[in-house]
Amino acid sequence: MTSEINHRTCRAQGWDNTVPVCEAVKCPAIRTNAFVTASGNTEEGSYGDVIHFECVSADKKIDGSSDINCTETGEWSDSVPTCKEITCTAPVISNGFVVEPEEEYQRDAILKYRCSPGFKAREGIPRCAKFGWTLNPECDEVTCELKSIRFGVQKINPEGKTIFRAGESVEITCAERYWIFRTKETIRSFTCEENGEWDHEPICEEIRCEVPRDQHVYSPHYYFRGDMTLGATKTYHCISGYEQKAAVATCTRDGWTPKPLCAGIK
Repeated sequence: MTSEINHRTCRAQGWDNTVPVCEAVKCPAIRTNAFVTASGNTEEGSYGDVIHFECVSADKKIDGSSDINCTETGEWSDSVPTCKEITCTAPVISNGFVVEPEEEYQRDAILKYRCSPGFKAREGIPRCAKFGWTLNPECDEVTCELKSIRFGVQKINPEGKTIFRAGESVEITCAERYWIFRTKETIRSFTCEENGEWDHEPICEEIRCEVPRDQHVYSPHYYFRGDMTLGATKTYHCISGYEQKAAVATCTRDGWTPKPLCAGIK
């Protein structure tokens, strides 16, 4: 209110005084030094106006508030900031620690840190930049995920658990026509290692027989192709000097039978 009197009284001749006048609250002009630039209505800010500050040099950063606003009292919400050298401080890392911490890190300095056992550092290298560390240095808990929990699986112990911490184990029992990936085992325990990987792939795969390359079979890649799962049969022939031990070869858990498929002629 710009008028001195903020009230009027009803008299015999009508209202006394004049109609009061209201105008927007103004804030004083903004003055910066040669190292700081200000954008906005710096000469006569009105209530609600915002002034944004930046450093002239890209090698420096704002020391204070980068944005201030004109308040209802006619004062700016904060003082005009200055510029200072870009520096960073060592952060507090949950489940980890900074290696050889420094009191202050200069621009582009690298932060070295390690994580406690059972935790791993996030990918990337934190560097000191204008707005702090380019990457938030954090330690995530090491876990392994059990993905193939249905295909060819008969039983899992513990049941229903799919996320395991480092050092924890799970036992998998494969279904009747399956065995553990790249083994001939039907039951096995798997342990989650410190790097977040399983010590062996926890997958049950369908039992298959391989091409009998070294059993004196004639053209094994031709006769042994297509379905070679458990119970499959294949007709075959032996190379010269060897005779068949059966009319067909049958795929079993122990490979092709009979054993051997071809025996030397005596």
